[in-house]
Formats: sequence, structure tokens, C-alpha cells
Amino acid sequence: MTTAAHRFGLALAAAALGFAAAIALPAAAQVATPNPFDGNIRGLKLGLSATAMPPGFINFACGSNGAPPLQKIKGFADFKTCKPESHGLYEVAFEYDNIGDRIVDMFVEDFGAAEGGLWLDRYVGTKVAGHPVVLSVLFDDAGIVQGIRAVTDSRARLDQRRISNIMAVLLRNQYDPANWTCQTLPLAAGEQPIGNSYVKERCETVYRNDRRMITLRNFFRKAGQTGANDLGQFVDGDFESSARWEVWSLSVSIN
Repeated sequence: MTTAAHRFGLALAAAALGFAAAIALPAAAQVATPNPFDGNIRGLKLGLSATAMPPGFINFACGSNGAPPLQKIKGFADFKTCKPESHGLYEVAFEYDNIGDRIVDMFVEDFGAAEGGLWLDRYVGTKVAGHPVVLSVLFDDAGIVQGIRAVTDSRARLDQRRISNIMAVLLRNQYDPANWTCQTLPLAAGEQPIGNSYVKERCETVYRNDRRMITLRNFFRKAGQTGANDLGQFVDGDFESSARWEVWSLSVSIN
């Protein structure tokens, strides 16, 4: 058996064992699939202590307000290694610890993206509402979570990035949609519509009287993006499509 075939077999076996274990459990003993809109993310929620965070996360780093993470750190408890934001909170970015990610990586390495992993894509990765995100929490000086932030990942594949802005709509529709206040923001200097329209929207709500939520949704061309190269040829992906979801303690002052 070739190395690739052997690894493929191991990966399939791992996936099969996981599936078999799930269906073998009595219905009452099975763990319900987490609802991605249940108000927290894998046990994360406002008010948790940095020393008592839930397990299941890896690749800790200082956050950069939704951009790719910065300096690597050992865990949530090292939050003060990071530079505080203007409101005084320390952002720690992280990823989900998914065995599925490692299986897909094996498939892609041996068989290529088309055959080796895209069919599993929806089940793996650090995602919110099905969209790849840079995920982080923000601690105060006492090490208490005062904010949760999810920003669509600019490093995602083009097909994922194209629809990234939809994440904001999905989240608003799940959190008391009638009580959001939204405003359309003007395009900045150099920004342009895509065709005849653009989306640049900020929405806010106070959910259940105990947390403030903000979404930002963008779909337009940034300054310098035209959709064409110097020869006039179409450039796919020459646009800004993104969304941001932030959950804040009411004690935090956010503009």
C-alpha cells in the first residue's frame, strides 16, 4: 500500500469511527449539535475568567482587531502580553481545535483540494454561521471577558470571501431581528460601488438587556481596486467583502 493510500485509509477510518460512535449512543446520551447562534461560542461567553476558560482552543495569539493574529502566546491567561486596545481591553485570538481540520489537511496534501477536502469544508475550521473567521475574546485588567469578536477571515478562499458579508445578516436574523438599528455608511475617499451598488452597513442592538451586539457588513471596491489589471483584463476577487460581529458587556464604552 502506498503512503498516500495508507494515510487516506487512516483518515477514513478515523472519520468512520467518529460517525459510528455517534450513532451507537442511545438518543438520550447523544450530545446535541451546538447551535451556532446560541449566544456563545463553544462555551465562550461574557464574564468568564482568563484562568477558567473552556477547553478546545489552540493557536493563541495577540489579536489585531480582526486582522491576522500577531504575537503567539501560550493561552488565554497570557492576555497581558498583548497591547491593550484604546478602551483598555486585551484581545486574544485563537482557533478551534478540530480533528476534522487535520483529516482534511491529510486529504488535501495527498489528493489535492478538489478531491481531498472541499466536501468536508463546511464541518471544519474556525467558523461562525458557516463563515471562516478570525475569532477573539477581549479581557479587562482583571482577566474577565468583556467582549467577543468574530471578523470574516481575509485569508479565506475566494469562493468563501465572496459571500463573507452575508455573515452579518445571518447573525442579525438570529438575535431578535426586529430590534436592530442599522445605518448605511458613506463610501470613503477612493472606495467605489461594485456595478451600481455597494453595501457598507453598521447595525447595533442590546440583546436581552445584558449585552450589546454590533455588526458591520461591507461589499464594495476599496481604493485602488478596479476589477481589472493594467491590460484591462478582469481580476476576480478585486473587492472588499467582509463582516464583523462583536458582543460587548454593557459596562464597556464602544463607539
